[in-house]
Amino acid sequence: MTDVQERCARRSDAFERLVLSRPDEIRRALRTAGDGPAPDGAAAPGAAPGAPGVEVVTGARAAGRFGEERTYEPTVTRTTGADRPVAYEVGLKGGGETFSVPSPVVLAKGVPTALRVTAKPGSQGVRSAVLGLDDPATRAVERDAMLAVQAAVPLTVGGAPPTVTGVTYRNDTVPHAVAVAAGAKEPAVSMDGLDEGGRTRWWAFAPTGVSGEKSAAGTIYCYNGYLDGYGCDPKRRTYAKPAAGGWELVVEARRTSPLWANPYALTASAS
Repeated sequence: MTDVQERCARRSDAFERLVLSRPDEIRRALRTAGDGPAPDGAAAPGAAPGAPGVEVVTGARAAGRFGEERTYEPTVTRTTGADRPVAYEVGLKGGGETFSVPSPVVLAKGVPTALRVTAKPGSQGVRSAVLGLDDPATRAVERDAMLAVQAAVPLTVGGAPPTVTGVTYRNDTVPHAVAVAAGAKEPAVSMDGLDEGGRTRWWAFAPTGVSGEKSAAGTIYCYNGYLDGYGCDPKRRTYAKPAAGGWELVVEARRTSPLWANPYALTASAS
């Protein structure tokens, strides 16, 4: 058997074992089936097989105003591999034109390095992209990490309350984002502009991603045009001592709404 045939046979046997293997066994099998020695250093959890370990700490989801450019600095640390500095190509997947990053970045082993990421969302809502770090000298992409930014309409005390109009379709949702400043006492949200017979509501989510609505009987049925709100006010509600940050107001038309298209006007104010 020639050397080429032996390598093909080893690779075939290794891939046959992958079907019922655990992730750590998959990494070992792939390295065993390779054509040559693995790069210096073990693979970090979630990294490509045989790739030097690279850790990326992106922090919490960032928030800002749409149309406003901000720079964030996630920390990148190379934990294994050569003792000399190594240059990595930095790339982005997704996110449209929201994010930009410098490339390449040079990482010394064991030294946390700040990577400047610029975000400029063109509209309100959440935008995300995948940040990739790649050493061209290896066959792997060393590390992927998620980037996300939430752009919101700011709520200012004494300012003109922002109003957004739109249409939500039966059994569908439309998200809107507002920024609540630190120290806000009791923001209020109201819904108008509804067509007769429609069953529409909004649902508030705090910056942590959990529901910002009060846990009370009937709250989940708080639709305009359905059971009179079932003990909840479907037209106007306030949120006492809200957490500062980006809040999401999700407008929804109930699956039993007689109307296919359900118009609305949503207004938020701060106090």
